[in-house]
Order: sequence, then C-alpha cells, then structure tokens
Amino acid sequence: MTGSSCTCPRGDKGLKEDLNHSYHDISLTKEKIEYLQSKVLAVSKEKDDAFERVHVARLDSKEPKARIVEKDEEADGGSNNDVGESSDNEAI
Repeated sequence: MTGSSCTCPRGDKGLKEDLNHSYHDISLTKEKIEYLQSKVLAVSKEKDDAFERVHVARLDSKEPKARIVEKDEEADGGSNNDVGESSDNEAI
C-alpha cells in the first residue's frame, strides 16, 4: 500500500500538523492584509492632508491673489490699471 492510502495514526498526525500550519499561515496572511490596508489608508490620508495644506497655503500666499487680481483686471479691459488700483484701495 502507498503512504497516502494508509490510515495509520502517524499519517493523521502529520495531516493535522499540516492543517494547523495552514491555519496559522492563513491567520498571518490575514493580519498582513489588515496591516497593509491600514498602511495604505494612512498614506492616502497623509497625501490628502498634504494636498489640503498646500492648497490652503497657496490660497494664503499673496502672489496667487495678485495673479487673480491681475486676471480680473485683464478681463475688465486692463488699460485702466491706475484707476482700478485706486478704487480698490479706497474700498479697503
């Protein structure tokens, strides 16, 4: 008879050990998946937070605001910069 068809206790013990090792490996794999998912979520959140900080910092800087004002003036005609600036200063 071959070893695989033998139902001796030694073979059962080996199969049970293999099964236990497989369950352990599955458990470790599940833990690794959970860890990697949490790490991906953390990295994604960091990127979102970094984007938000850069976006806010950019809005707070004077240079982009100046560009917005310049674009508005160009859309209005752009030839009356001095008049537009004095009216802006009076409004402030």
